[in-house]
Amino acid sequence: MRVFAGSSVEDVVPSYPRPEQEMPSQDLAPRRSSIGHGDLWQSTEMGEKRKNEVHWSLVLVCMALMNFACLAAVQVSIIDAHVASPFQKRFDEKDSATEIYENAALFSVAPLQAFVRSRGRDGFHEVSASSAKPAASAPKDSEACVLRFARRLQASNGLKETKPALFRKVMDAAGLTNMTFVEELMAGWLVTPMQTAGFVNKTLTCLAANPMLEQFACRAEEAGLTWRAEDGEGFLDLVHEAIHVAIFLEEVTARAAGDYFFASKVFQYLFQTQHERVMAAFEQEYQGTRRDFAELKWQGVMRGLEDLLLQHHVQAPYTKGEGTRMMTWLRLNIAEAARMDLGNGRLANVAVALSLMADIDMPPSSSESGTVFPVGKAWADAYIAWNSAYVLSLGEVSLLAITKLFIPSVSCTSSSLNAEDFVVSRVFSLALMIATRSSRDCPGRVPANMVSISLMEEWGLSNMQTLPLPHPAEEDLEEMLYGLCLNACARHEYLLGRLSDEDFRTLMVYLAWITVLITGWGLEAVVGQHLLQVLSKDRAHDMWRLAQFLFPLLATVALNTAARRDWICLLPLLLANWKFGFPETASYLHQSRCRAKGLLKHFSSKELSELLAAWSNCCGLLLHHGAASLVIAGLAAGLYPLTREIQSCIMPLILQHWLCLLRYVHIRIYSFLELILEVAFEASVFESYASLYQFDFSVRLAASGMIFAHWLYLAAAIFDLGMPRGPCAKDNVKEPPDVIRV
Repeated sequence: MRVFAGSSVEDVVPSYPRPEQEMPSQDLAPRRSSIGHGDLWQSTEMGEKRKNEVHWSLVLVCMALMNFACLAAVQVSIIDAHVASPFQKRFDEKDSATEIYENAALFSVAPLQAFVRSRGRDGFHEVSASSAKPAASAPKDSEACVLRFARRLQASNGLKETKPALFRKVMDAAGLTNMTFVEELMAGWLVTPMQTAGFVNKTLTCLAANPMLEQFACRAEEAGLTWRAEDGEGFLDLVHEAIHVAIFLEEVTARAAGDYFFASKVFQYLFQTQHERVMAAFEQEYQGTRRDFAELKWQGVMRGLEDLLLQHHVQAPYTKGEGTRMMTWLRLNIAEAARMDLGNGRLANVAVALSLMADIDMPPSSSESGTVFPVGKAWADAYIAWNSAYVLSLGEVSLLAITKLFIPSVSCTSSSLNAEDFVVSRVFSLALMIATRSSRDCPGRVPANMVSISLMEEWGLSNMQTLPLPHPAEEDLEEMLYGLCLNACARHEYLLGRLSDEDFRTLMVYLAWITVLITGWGLEAVVGQHLLQVLSKDRAHDMWRLAQFLFPLLATVALNTAARRDWICLLPLLLANWKFGFPETASYLHQSRCRAKGLLKHFSSKELSELLAAWSNCCGLLLHHGAASLVIAGLAAGLYPLTREIQSCIMPLILQHWLCLLRYVHIRIYSFLELILEVAFEASVFESYASLYQFDFSVRLAASGMIFAHWLYLAAAIFDLGMPRGPCAKDNVKEPPDVIRV
């Protein structure tokens, strides 16, 4: 909003009278041409007029793009170099998200695509029917099969008191011994032995509420399957050690799920101090596909954790793009394990994994307590049963791997509300477990021969036959897997396929932005020319004031419509910024040309001041309209959400436009109020600028563009303050035909 000088009626509306309403003469009437429209433009006066209109609109668009190109260079080289980002990668050694995504997709999706194409939907039913067994009979008493298993452990003295020394070993294995927050959290367990029965009973009660686990426990009991192959006493000792690991996971996970500050501190410390050790352990312990899987899992989990914690830190709702990315990350997490099951021949469990992936149909959302995934109880129960069957194939770390799923923070999905927190708690426990079990000194590591092969096979079949989710159609699976693998598997097939989804969306934003600029200044050249010719001076004055008066309403509609990802927002944006086509920017450009020509013939300080004022206003409008359009296009495309940081910068701008008509009543009051709002606007931008690093670069570019635009308005006001503008000296300057006159 310009102060003191601004766009008055006289700036835009010419003083020549309304042209007479008469039919064009035969000489000026457009003639048909067999060659094309280009010849028509060259052969008639109307054609010359249209060429001038196109010329001026293209000049304004090119000037705007050049201004923003220079601004972008300043933004990158000076502004961003001196304003530190609080959202720089906290995990310095972490691979980029794009690379992790592509590696995970290449590792897991292509084999699953081949599996789906070789079997189809009917193949899934064949997997289930080929080894179908009758359902387990109901227990002879009212006690659940899972709870009865716990009673057998208690009878065998498998549930003993905790040992503080074991908790210290677990913390050493996780690399969190020197972490103050964790030391304080585990203080009681590190000092006094406590009974494990309460923790185990709570865990088993939650597991018994999972119908898939309960059904499997009953089937395993009837078939006489067992967790141990040889040494029963040794197995109970390992279970006791694993319970210590489970208690540690539960304490940290429960605290992290309820306190995101605690979570950010713990997991940032965990990754920064243990990343090299974990990767070295994978390199030493695993080979081939198993090593690739372990490394991708660790990198993917930490990347997902960073996104979750950052989203909670900024207190912003998920955009459509962010929600889709989180759903993709969750699907890939499942796909990686399904790829391992496929390699081990556990086809029934692969079919369950595909059903879980296909059933993720709603993006996450933000709440006061953190991020929630609306997966539902049935999905969470199925995930626990599926993943439990998978981790049994992990050999000597299988018992530890199951503990991350069985702790109450993860397994207690007795209601939909608890199930919404399942994914986040699962990620916390998984990250802790990977770091803990990567240490050879971790208690509870199970020798490979302690897990029954028949138990693993039975669990996968039980999951397949009791799955509460629908089996997806083959075409749905193909579409889902293609979407997951698109950037990695098909990125070199065509030019734009080389771009990531986020880069492609950014490209679409800039194309939409340039389209808006072309249309806006095209309106000034075409519609504005027509308005100034057909409207009388008084009528044009009234229409110009009406356009200014409607600006706040149209801008508010455009902003909130864009926040809902509706591209109809571009219509009120065009009408608001470009004042229904009144040639505001073009008028200042033409004023600059007039004054420049006058200075070439005769220098005067008045002409120079008017030239500088007109040029400042012209460049200010180019930056102002471009910055506003860039923000609206980014919001409409879902490149970033309409957060409080962005709203706090935009609100003073709308308030400034409330006062646009006051300038015609009392210029001093108008100028005073505008300056107050200008201070509020610039203070909001400077205060919020660092927080804008969480969004795309275009947000900071738009913020800087709007600031520079207002500085140019202030410069124009200073030039105009002592040197009021006068009409262009038509006697001395020959104006080109068919342009907007001032």
